[in-house]
Amino acid sequence: MVKAKYLFAFVLMIALAAVGCNASAASDEAYLTIEINPSIEVVVNRRDKVVYASALNDDGEVLLAEADLEGRDIEAAVEFIIERAVELGYIDPGAEEITVSVAVLGRDKPKQEKLREKVCARFNQSFASRGMYGHARGKEFPAEIVTEAEELGISPERLMVVKQAMIFNPELTLEECLEMTVEDLIKTIRNLGQEIKDIVSEKKKEFFAARDELFAEYEPFLEALRAEIADLRAQIAIAADEEEKAALRATLKPLEEELAGLREELRSKVEELKEEYREISREAKERVRDEFHTRREEFKERLKKFREEKQNKDEIKKAVEEWQRRRGK
Repeated sequence: MVKAKYLFAFVLMIALAAVGCNASAASDEAYLTIEINPSIEVVVNRRDKVVYASALNDDGEVLLAEADLEGRDIEAAVEFIIERAVELGYIDPGAEEITVSVAVLGRDKPKQEKLREKVCARFNQSFASRGMYGHARGKEFPAEIVTEAEELGISPERLMVVKQAMIFNPELTLEECLEMTVEDLIKTIRNLGQEIKDIVSEKKKEFFAARDELFAEYEPFLEALRAEIADLRAQIAIAADEEEKAALRATLKPLEEELAGLREELRSKVEELKEEYREISREAKERVRDEFHTRREEFKERLKKFREEKQNKDEIKKAVEEWQRRRGK
């Protein structure tokens, strides 16, 4: 009986440790953007497995058509991206120079840099193995983004993620985002991005604009209620006796219910809007799929010719690797 008791305690301890590890794994994610034009965004977990991927522009929609990066190792995802980009004519395999831009934000700065280097290295290896003069590098942010980031005391990568989180959640202010952890910012993008992933890029701007109009319509009423509720709570905190507190709480309760009801009404209208744009996107997705098949057929001969011309693969690979080294200096 005693042995069974200790065995149960030991098993429970292992189970709790496993839960803790899984929770840690879920929070230790990194956000990447990969820009060739097409441009896509990706979230990877601590094992560098893709847990979320979405297009950042219309060409990104075509690149990701009839495919799913989620569940792949990031290096396998890189191989897919290059192969698909070449297949669809976004990358000319015979071009004199092909550039891929990679930005990464993670909770841990050394891991962030290591992941960026890993992704860039994989791109470079893949280009060299195909005999293509391509190279990947860290994203060069526009001067205004660099300046804004410096003024806020954060990195351009973090500012990039803050801006994306604010696009997905219009209730977030810049001040709130700056207080959020990297994990929470990435989680916001992944969770809210997943909700509208089936709205194609060409319609997302329209959706965001319509959604923001809804928020602007409701915000004055929400703000007024929040202010009134905050004032009553402050009065309750300093009230002298229980009778006065009870009277204030009686006034507070219907206001809290009204606020909750108003917020639920807003959420319901946003969900209706999402469904409306999902329906609109169904037709647009057909056009994306048509473009995908058209481009694949259009550039099939060019790719075949390039592969046939690359006879001395080892020599070409060495030449590309030397070119990449010079570009990296």
